[in-house]
Parts: sequence; structure tokens; C-alpha cells
Amino acid sequence: VAKKILELARKGASVIITEEPEMTTGLVEYNQNEFQLKKITDQLWQGKFETLTTPAGIFSIKTIGKGRIIRGPILSESLEGLDLKRDFIAFDKSGIPAKNITWTHRNMSGTDIYFISNQSETNRELTLSLRSTGRLPELFNPLTGDITPAVNRQIKDERTELSIRLSPSG
Repeated sequence: VAKKILELARKGASVIITEEPEMTTGLVEYNQNEFQLKKITDQLWQGKFETLTTPAGIFSIKTIGKGRIIRGPILSESLEGLDLKRDFIAFDKSGIPAKNITWTHRNMSGTDIYFISNQSETNRELTLSLRSTGRLPELFNPLTGDITPAVNRQIKDERTELSIRLSPSG
């Protein structure tokens, strides 16, 4: 994992790191793996970090290749202070950030897939704001297999916004 993090940063990713790993797992090629981990973690966690002060907080940042290493912990509210846009935001009908919503996002063969779940026991009408544009969103019902176009959608501030209804605990 550490090797992949280093590779991503060198290629231009902004990577948030917290605690430095202390050891590898497993016993196969243990000494070699420990040496490799130390070499990689020294590149990620050691060296000169610049201090960046923003309204969202104070951050430790260093450049590796085309990317950045940012020392955490970072709260979701502080990401914009680092010029990192949130991937997913849900609002209730009154425009207040929605609570009790879980979600995950993955990209598969150039298709963005968001899984969104209502964790409360009431029906919810939400507006979703996704850091994805240039595509026609569809809603998939995993219980029925139905796929329908998201008709109430718009592009706003380089994000896709759409309205959805979620059943209780679903």
C-alpha cells in the first residue's frame, strides 16, 4: 500500500497521511519487505514539510513529484482549505447538510458509481452534489434492478446536482 501511495503522489495525487506504519504484515520475505517499507515511509513521512495556514486550519504539506503529501488528521470540512473538493455532499429539503447518509464512490471503466444509503428510519428527499460532470446520471434500485434516468439534475459550480428520494434504512 505504501508503495502505491508514493506512486500516486509522484503522478500528481494529493495524499493525506496520518500515522506512519511500523511494520509489514506476514513473514514471507520479511527482512526485504521491512527494508522496502522503511525506504518508502522515509520518503512519505520524513523530510521538509511546509506549513500552510488557511481559514480551515493549519496543514503540513510537502511536494513529491507532481503531487502533495499532506499530514493529517484532516476533517472533511478542512479539505476545501487544501483546494480539495468534496466528492459527495447531501442536503435535505431546507438546504442543510444531511445527516445519517452513508455513501461510497468508485470509478469502474470510466463510469462513476455512487452507492448512497439512508441510515434513518424515515423517508428522505435529498439533493446530492457530486464531483462529477459531463455524464448522464442514472438511478439504480438494487432491490428491483430498475435503472431510471435522473430527471431532476443540473450542473452547478462544476458539480452534478440531482434530487432523489430514499426509503427508510435504504
